[in-house]
Amino acid sequence: MPPEDLTTNGSQILPTSEGQVRPITKLEPQEQWEVWQQAVELAGGKVPTGRIVKDVVQRIMERTKVPNTYQIGEVCQKLFSMRANSK
Repeated sequence: MPPEDLTTNGSQILPTSEGQVRPITKLEPQEQWEVWQQAVELAGGKVPTGRIVKDVVQRIMERTKVPNTYQIGEVCQKLFSMRANSK
């Protein structure tokens, strides 16, 4: 469980680059915290590389993957966001 106040560094190990943060943006806040803690552990208690973070995120996403309910040959509609349509 993340501490209530994440604004102070204290003894926490925080990300130092965008490459470490970008992979966790796809996750819920609680999952982000879990991924970061696992990545720090895998890095031996130091700041993890972006690759380590990405690997942990992939494992979490595989664990919580939503099954594909479509059958081969079935047609489905793909929706794009308003932003994608405005380009």
